[in-house]
Amino acid sequence: MHKVISQENIADGIFRITVDIINEARPGQFYMILPPGGAFSLRRPISVHDSTAFTASFLYQVKGRGTKAISLLKSGDELDLVGPLGNGFSFLAQDSVFVGGGLGIAPLFYAIKEFKRAYPGKTAACYLGFSGEAFLTKEYEEISDSFGYMQSGFITDIVEAGSNAYYACGPEAMLEALLKKAGREAHYLASFEARMGCGVGACYSCSIKTASGNVRVCTQGPVLSAKEVFYEQA
Repeated sequence: MHKVISQENIADGIFRITVDIINEARPGQFYMILPPGGAFSLRRPISVHDSTAFTASFLYQVKGRGTKAISLLKSGDELDLVGPLGNGFSFLAQDSVFVGGGLGIAPLFYAIKEFKRAYPGKTAACYLGFSGEAFLTKEYEEISDSFGYMQSGFITDIVEAGSNAYYACGPEAMLEALLKKAGREAHYLASFEARMGCGVGACYSCSIKTASGNVRVCTQGPVLSAKEVFYEQA
């Protein structure tokens, strides 16, 4: 069990919870979080949004009873976490583009910070797409070398092509559209979402099809090569 340090209501239905934990997660990895109250049998997979040596923050949206129960936690309460789990982002030492859509922006904050820490001489361009209210744009702009966001339309329309490295998380249509812009020669890693039961590869409920066969998003992902997933795209 880990103590809650803070709980913030970022936007309508959007929360950020920070817990006391020795975090060893890489950008793109996630924790399986058990909603409090004893009425829930399944944990919810939530990616690491930000981290220090002794804290981890999670950005999430209230969608049902489980996430609603998590949103009611206050400083000093306890939260049951298992992780870090899954496969995270691996960065190239070159100027890079980060693209997020909706709640898919969550893991990119930690990803950009770690990329800049590892490669301080390289640039990080960040593009965020929202379907309505935008949130945390100032925080993302502060850690990025260039920044843009949209509250409607397709964020990939304003992403500049020409980079050799792309990292993304968001709706599948956005991830596929970004591949068309990036091109198949680019280093393009994307974090994919899937319904998870266990988070450790035992139940196969999060299996998706790729060029190399079916993979489990919880263990072989959630970060995968986009061209492996969208292998039928010309």
